[in-house]
Amino acid sequence: MLISTLPARTPPLKHGGFARRLTTLTRRLALLAALIGPAISMAAEPVQVPDAAPPVALPGTRHLAMQSAKGRDYRIMITEAKDPAPANGYQVLYVLDGNSVFGAFSDTLRLQRFEFDKAMVVAIGYPTEQPYDFKGRSYDYSPPAPQGRERPPNAPAVGGHDEMLDFIEHQLQPEIARRYKVDRTQQSLFGHSFGGMFTLHALYTRPWLFTHYIAASPSIWWQDRYLLPEERGFTQRANAGQVNLTQTTLMLFAGGRESPMMLRDAQALHGRLQALSGLGLTTSYETLADETHATVPIAAVTRVMRHVFTARTR
Repeated sequence: MLISTLPARTPPLKHGGFARRLTTLTRRLALLAALIGPAISMAAEPVQVPDAAPPVALPGTRHLAMQSAKGRDYRIMITEAKDPAPANGYQVLYVLDGNSVFGAFSDTLRLQRFEFDKAMVVAIGYPTEQPYDFKGRSYDYSPPAPQGRERPPNAPAVGGHDEMLDFIEHQLQPEIARRYKVDRTQQSLFGHSFGGMFTLHALYTRPWLFTHYIAASPSIWWQDRYLLPEERGFTQRANAGQVNLTQTTLMLFAGGRESPMMLRDAQALHGRLQALSGLGLTTSYETLADETHATVPIAAVTRVMRHVFTARTR
């Protein structure tokens, strides 16, 4: 059988010659097995991964450590600006709760640089590796507690929302403007939940600070709806011509799987502020159908960036 499979030109082998060749072939196969056997054994062993791997870094970003005038520490996360700077400067989106959402905003900007070529994201976070600093945000985004109302013994401190606005206006924004050429007419603020409540407070009390305000699932219910008197005062000043709303926008979001109260509050606010459209305020609202309170900010990222970075102002 073996001989019949050889090419036709090969002469028939004698019995002795065939034995010698078979012995030689067997020896060569044994030698080859001896050589490659250890290699196969080594390849089968699992690859050893070091226990201490370096942390993953977000490309095109940098961090700054800043401290407020009141001694509060912040981790500022920045998407590096694209060179060269645009003629009017970079449009800047300031994002609250930076530890939890900066990665989503940063990656979205990096993947869509062709669309948002004049954009920067500056996230305000805390010196922690956790997604939220609950004590920090509780103080920074909230109003003072009403006089005479006792708070639970272990409740986090509240009352620092104006201190936070001071930090943003008098320290953070000037620092970003010192490092980068920015478009002062295109500054935006995004906040979620307590951060959304803070964003509305910023609009009502310092409407000159930003052009675009984005409040995702804002906690309008907080502290007996303390924002309602601020909203009325803001509306009165606007109607009296004391507030320039020509280029100002307010973008509201809520998740379809959030509480009915959260949706009603955001929708009702949108309806009330429609009365200021004749003065220039543009208000929009969107329900993100399948999102919960926790997932709303991530689901809204692209919508937010498209809104603030492609707005026509000139």
